[in-house]
Amino acid sequence: MKNNQIYKKSKILNTASWKTFLDVDTNPRVENFLKERGLEVLNQTVSNINKAYDDFLMWDEIALLVHPNSSSIMLIKKSEFKEVLDFCLKWFTENEHYEMCSFVLKTKEKIRLHAKQQSGEKTS
Repeated sequence: MKNNQIYKKSKILNTASWKTFLDVDTNPRVENFLKERGLEVLNQTVSNINKAYDDFLMWDEIALLVHPNSSSIMLIKKSEFKEVLDFCLKWFTENEHYEMCSFVLKTKEKIRLHAKQQSGEKTS
């Protein structure tokens, strides 16, 4: 009797800066992409940055597959989290997704409190 095996197709993906996928100044095609999938992609981005600060995780970077047909993964380094959150907040505000604006602000506060905690300051 043969063993049933499932073979998954592997694909090697490159990493690219978040600006390649989200910044119109870096890549003009991004404007149409954000019109179509901005809410979904930026929601995932903020959610993953938020998750990066959960207990025991403390990720130094996050990587997201923004589009299934892309040959690259969007990479966001920890040092860029605040800049990306500012970008997301601006986009959500301009597109009137106010619940997401609130989530971005809560995530920014979570990062601020974590930084205070790391530096030994009291959090209040």
